Amino acid sequence: MLDLPEADFTMTSQPGVASSTWALGQAITTSQLPLGTYSITVDATDAGGDSVTGQPAGTLNYLIQPTVTLDASTGVLSYASPTTTLSGSVTGLWPDGSTRPVTSQLVILTSSDGQSLQTQTDASGDFTTSVSYAGTFTAGVSGSTLAPASSVPVIVTAATTPTALTASVSTTRASYGQQVTISGQLSYQPGTTSQGLAGMPVVVVAPGYPQLSVPATGQDGKYTATFTATQSGTVMVYFNNAQYQESGSFLYLAPADAATGAITVTRRTSLTQFSASVSTAKMVSVHGCVGIADLPPSAAGTVAGTITIQYAASKAGPWRRLGTVSKLASPGSDSCGIATVEAAFRGSFAVKLARAYYRASFAPKAGENLQGSVSGPVLAWKYLTKITSLKVSARRVAKGARLTVSGQLLQDTNRWIPYARRLVEIVYRKPKAKNTYWIIKVTTNSAGKFTATFRDTFSATWSAFFTGNATHYDCSSAGIRVTAS
Repeated sequence: MLDLPEADFTMTSQPGVASSTWALGQAITTSQLPLGTYSITVDATDAGGDSVTGQPAGTLNYLIQPTVTLDASTGVLSYASPTTTLSGSVTGLWPDGSTRPVTSQLVILTSSDGQSLQTQTDASGDFTTSVSYAGTFTAGVSGSTLAPASSVPVIVTAATTPTALTASVSTTRASYGQQVTISGQLSYQPGTTSQGLAGMPVVVVAPGYPQLSVPATGQDGKYTATFTATQSGTVMVYFNNAQYQESGSFLYLAPADAATGAITVTRRTSLTQFSASVSTAKMVSVHGCVGIADLPPSAAGTVAGTITIQYAASKAGPWRRLGTVSKLASPGSDSCGIATVEAAFRGSFAVKLARAYYRASFAPKAGENLQGSVSGPVLAWKYLTKITSLKVSARRVAKGARLTVSGQLLQDTNRWIPYARRLVEIVYRKPKAKNTYWIIKVTTNSAGKFTATFRDTFSATWSAFFTGNATHYDCSSAGIRVTAS
């Protein structure tokens, strides 16, 4: 509390005005009164003897009047300059009229988005701090010994640096499960020219590949990544994309993305359960299954294409075309058991070699994105046979007369030898008839020879026929015309 006597004041009043102004003749010092805000009261007595005590007379702000300055080291944030230094000073006008720095004073910097920072003045009244975001900033001070004050606002803006990505793949046609490499470059343009952006992660998203690849760029901004091809499609590469936080987030750099050309992934097929068997009639019957070996269980698909049956004298080839099977059928209840998607095939073809290896070759339909496949070879064969030296006892006989037919049955076992103790049918075909019929069966002797005698009651062409068996093909002799009259 400071008591000041009337003698320290000078009263002035204007004519016709009831009130007067009292002015303190000498400044109050801080030795008299500490800095702060005070209430003023007046004790007074007039000439008539009336008096008042503790009459309120206003407030005295006995405070330092500060001046706050603020500046930014750069007014535009960018990738090259991601932070700015906010600095300034606080000077104060003391009640005694002196001006000097305000030291150890808390300074609060406030941005336009409501964020705030705190710093403190040093022995020179200066302060400094750094920020890495844009906004309008104001520095303010307040306290018990100084009046509130703020700086002029300082505006800091942000500039986004353009970026660009390139991407290419090592192949646009890959087999299922094949390793594919993607490569490219991340660049940015801090000025008028573009240059590689080093040490930055990019995100590689491959179709059907469950794992994201996040390679970092090299000193020249280039990157590479490898993934397993499982599905056709386009590979995407992203930088600074909000959807893929695995790559982080980079202020002041624009997002970028790139797409490769479409990759076609072909799936492996397999041919299994292939079998081949020959009949006595010199026909080979084939059967087998073709399927997509690596199709996931949840995927749908069909096997479409052509099966080519091939044959060769040797297991190693060369292979020749025998025929094709273009109609593939569902394996039905007899599942092939080789793949999620599969089809069965069957076919019969005329034998080209008595003893041959057979295999199936699958060629997918165009646009199916399937790989061809070949089955293992299967051996199927029988011995060749032939009937030679066929003779008749007469070319013209009376109806009902006896006719004798003879000949010899041979088999080829690297050379032609007699085929003993086998049934041979004596058959005929009447004039203008299409079919033949047997009339008698005879067994060959140890030399493979046979003879049959019977009554001939009609004109016909006579021949001999061996039906074949499990190890031998059938055969038929040339016909001999015999007239019965």
